[in-house]
Amino acid sequence: MGIRGLTTFINNRAHLYLKDHELHDCNVVLDGNSLASNLYKWHCKSNDCFGGDYDKFAQVIRNFFSTLSQCNITSYIILDGGYEKRKLNTVVSRMKNKICAAESLNAMTEGSAPVFPLFLREVFVDVVLSLGLKVARCEFEGDMEIAGIAQALNCPVISYDSDFYVLGCLYIPFTTVEVTARKGKTKPTKIPYLYISCKIYHVENFLQAYGGLDKGNLPLLAVILGNDYINGRLFAPFFRNLKMQKCSSNQSDQQKRIKSVIVWLQNENIESAIRTILSRFKNHRRQVILSQIESAMKGYNEVNSELLKFLDIDQSTLSNFCIDFNRLRISEEPESKTDDSESDDESGIEHETLDSVEEPEEKSTVKSLNSDIQDNIITTKIFQEKYRACQYPACFMDMISLSRYYCVPQVENSSAEHSHTISLDLLKIVYQILTPNCSRGLTIVFRNGKHGIKYVILPRIALDTPSLGEIQLLSVEKRQELLLQFISFDNSFNQLLQTFSIEWRLFFISLKYACTKGSFDSAIIYGCLICFLTLNFIDPKVGFCRVTKTFEKKFAQTLANAKQSIKQTFSNFENLVYDECLIFLGKVISCFQMDSKLKMNYRLYDKELVHSLAQMQSIFLHIKYLNALLNNPYPLLEVHKIFDGTFIYNITANLRKRTDIVEYLNVFLNECPSLLEGIKYLISIADSNFNCENTKSQHMKKHRKKKKQPINTEISGDPESSEEESESVFDPNNPFSILSCL
Repeated sequence: MGIRGLTTFINNRAHLYLKDHELHDCNVVLDGNSLASNLYKWHCKSNDCFGGDYDKFAQVIRNFFSTLSQCNITSYIILDGGYEKRKLNTVVSRMKNKICAAESLNAMTEGSAPVFPLFLREVFVDVVLSLGLKVARCEFEGDMEIAGIAQALNCPVISYDSDFYVLGCLYIPFTTVEVTARKGKTKPTKIPYLYISCKIYHVENFLQAYGGLDKGNLPLLAVILGNDYINGRLFAPFFRNLKMQKCSSNQSDQQKRIKSVIVWLQNENIESAIRTILSRFKNHRRQVILSQIESAMKGYNEVNSELLKFLDIDQSTLSNFCIDFNRLRISEEPESKTDDSESDDESGIEHETLDSVEEPEEKSTVKSLNSDIQDNIITTKIFQEKYRACQYPACFMDMISLSRYYCVPQVENSSAEHSHTISLDLLKIVYQILTPNCSRGLTIVFRNGKHGIKYVILPRIALDTPSLGEIQLLSVEKRQELLLQFISFDNSFNQLLQTFSIEWRLFFISLKYACTKGSFDSAIIYGCLICFLTLNFIDPKVGFCRVTKTFEKKFAQTLANAKQSIKQTFSNFENLVYDECLIFLGKVISCFQMDSKLKMNYRLYDKELVHSLAQMQSIFLHIKYLNALLNNPYPLLEVHKIFDGTFIYNITANLRKRTDIVEYLNVFLNECPSLLEGIKYLISIADSNFNCENTKSQHMKKHRKKKKQPINTEISGDPESSEEESESVFDPNNPFSILSCL
């Protein structure tokens, strides 16, 4: 959730609350969503302006968990679920901020502010599942589950969310964690071990620093200061009557409020504190304010024990951290301390509201998975199992509980339609399968222009879809047939898919669907194919390397010897030899890095190409969702094995310059005959099946500047007469013109 200003407050007094800690030989509970964001932000050298370099991010994730394993640390990963209705204003506000950030991002502003890519959380989940780690997804907000599980295991939480300062568990802020292992020795026996250096927070240190503050007051502290469920400005009348504590002159008003509220709470219990807060409001407002406080505090009271079986934890060890209060005693009329002459309390409060014109009327309420979301109890159980096991994304919960889907903002061309428009038909199918008995349409929330958002209700489609329960009973072949049927592909394309190994098929389906729904030229399709080939067949042979200097330093001698031994012909991509893969990577490794010219000239940054890549990502995402709902008839579409935005952007831009792409590849890859033959085969498949537009007709027209005609020259229809006339012309402003008269 996040408490405004509390992280800064703690950091300013880190010597009091944060202690040095060596993390090793223990359990740790990881806030999955926070960890994914911070690993990407602080440790992934990715170019966000091209849509995301997911292969680099996947490598960062693997390295992090490898370090934990070296230090003998067992991870329990908890992921957030869908959005609760009371949090939707915050969701929309953050979505607008992401749209603005994405709009301002280009090659020149790259790195100024992080813009998280579309597949950030999907890549994290895919890598974690592939590593066989213990992971579970909550129904909605997961902070309380994380804190409860950490207390049950008596271990710390790693996150970067200020809510954990008030949840009573051991807490390690991610920014204090060194992601490399250090060497240490036990003091008595001098036994060596590896550990991660970090700082740990004990809530007892915080409470003792303020005269033994009651632990039960901490959730109320979070509510008064404001979190994702309640705006702190709501309590402006309370703060006007609160005695402000002295702070250093460079402290913000919010920092002063935090200290003042903490000091005030020292002499209060939760009921007396709430009564005092309500006394600052006029009588007709008190019940409304009390209901909002109670609603906001629910986020600190609810723990779902159903997650424990996915983590192999004994349910009896979980103890709820519940804060309860007597609503009747609080609701008794408190002594009024307001002045009737004051202006209405609401006048100084900014409420974030959605546009009443664009926002469709919301009649549904957020339901727990344990309630009857679906009429069919078998379907509900199947959804529960797969959702909590992270086989379904969090947005499925939004579709079921809210009939709503939030389109994640991407770096794209803001003057064009939002990039997810191309996937709306896929979303209709996904929604139909998830909610077969619902009559409501799906509300899509997406970018509108450069800074706004818009709501559109997609009508339900007349499509006969099996239930989730029925899908589990179908054979793999039948589910594959269903997927192709839903996206209107004929049997001839299915026959083509059978000629490729299984890992290629969903990727090919996505490319063909993209060409069917959008406008993609052949250079983009070729770029995607070459990227897929590199990530799936070259990297496993050569190893992960993305920097030209590192590659040259590591493989210089090997590369020189390899160029003399290549005489192989193409059979299949699985049988590529190491030497040829090494030569190929040496030729394309520069494409994994941004061209320095782009950083110097804004006009060289092709926003249209980036928009096309955003559309392609949207197709990959929603094909992945449909495949998951059909119980994965094709292997998972792992985008970190498909898409590196920088690589595809550079390859595509390069190929668009060529009058004949195949002839260019013949020259460029002449030292890789087997790979060249394989790539040309893929190109022939794309040209005959994907219906992509001709690159030459779209991008090879170069507009040359016309030479300016001399000002004093008269143009005649007869070139000979103009020549004769020019012989006798004398220009007094040009002394050399007299030579023409000689």
